[in-house]
Amino acid sequence: MTPYLLGDDLSGVLEAGAAFRAEGWRVVLPLTDAPGETGPDTLRLVTTESRNLAATEAAAEVRRVTAEAAAAGQTLLFKKIDSTLRGPIGAELRAIMTGRTPPLVVLCTANPAAGRTVRDGLLRIHGVPLAETDFRHDPHWPARESRVSALLRNQGMEGAVELPLSDLRTRPEETLGRLRAAGPVVLSDAEEANDLVRLVRAVTAVEPDALLVGSGALAAVIARERARPGGVPLRRPDLSDLVILSGTQHPATHRQLDHVARTFGLRVQEHCVGRDDLATTVATVAAAYRQRPLVAVRLGADRGLGAQASGRLLAAAAELAVALDAQVQPKAWCVTGGETAWQVCRALGGTALEVRAEFEPGLVASTLRRSGAAPCTLVTKPGGFGDEAALSRLWNVK
Repeated sequence: MTPYLLGDDLSGVLEAGAAFRAEGWRVVLPLTDAPGETGPDTLRLVTTESRNLAATEAAAEVRRVTAEAAAAGQTLLFKKIDSTLRGPIGAELRAIMTGRTPPLVVLCTANPAAGRTVRDGLLRIHGVPLAETDFRHDPHWPARESRVSALLRNQGMEGAVELPLSDLRTRPEETLGRLRAAGPVVLSDAEEANDLVRLVRAVTAVEPDALLVGSGALAAVIARERARPGGVPLRRPDLSDLVILSGTQHPATHRQLDHVARTFGLRVQEHCVGRDDLATTVATVAAAYRQRPLVAVRLGADRGLGAQASGRLLAAAAELAVALDAQVQPKAWCVTGGETAWQVCRALGGTALEVRAEFEPGLVASTLRRSGAAPCTLVTKPGGFGDEAALSRLWNVK
């Protein structure tokens, strides 16, 4: 059986895949319907791009993807979800459980290296309850709840039971065995990287066929437990030639772009969809790039667009990428926001992404193979990840 990872957006599933790349796997995400590459050391990534779909649509897409994978002899190794619980997670898990019927589902959203921890069932970001952070302003999934079980219950996932941190650290297998009898879904606390190691090893001992669901940090533990010694290392890409394209509205990314501007003395080009002329923006950015191969574009949308704003912004990102590629042919792109990155990949004629390296949590470099064009490097970053210097550290990475 060929293993695969399933995610609901591009940047997230690439983050999970990068953990396996670091442990000797070859990791590929097909972007077309053509048969993907297979092999004993190849891990396939799949994104349903369902983060911002309605629950019924997301569930239907998950059912379709998992059914096709099963028919092709592929087995689901891990389900990546957003570490801040954005998206129709409950609907997607119900769809997986209906189709695959795993004997046990264990969910842990903690990502300690990125400041995301769970204690007493509460998700905190750098110690602050989720519903009190910037994520309460998310345009699609504003955080209104910090308790993981309550959020899932609000999405129709009844009966999930909690694995407390004290039990995880002192008697994980015993507690997990008892909780397994109480219900098919277990929600685990975790505050440190070692907590995730304890969880994965306990799950493997209690129920080897369980489905683990969670953050990129949880994927990294699974990858270490399934390491492939002797994998061919890939060189970290040269990012001395870089276009940064931001399609996320998260404040963390705005701070990172401002840091790039201060550090390198450049002007971040602002493009407001519904107000600014795209051709003018492209000409300005292309001229700046010819002066120095580091440019940054921040996309936003006019408030008057209302419900059309998201779709128009994604379309503008795709058009801008195609136009810049035609005029200056950058060797590397950094795209923030999973939906934006997906649109850019498709617009640039992408056929597949092969993961190369993760620079720091969430910032993943891949080779974008393209139809009729030379491959280029794509760096993806979830909107809320990284300190203010995260994007500044990318330029000239080798």
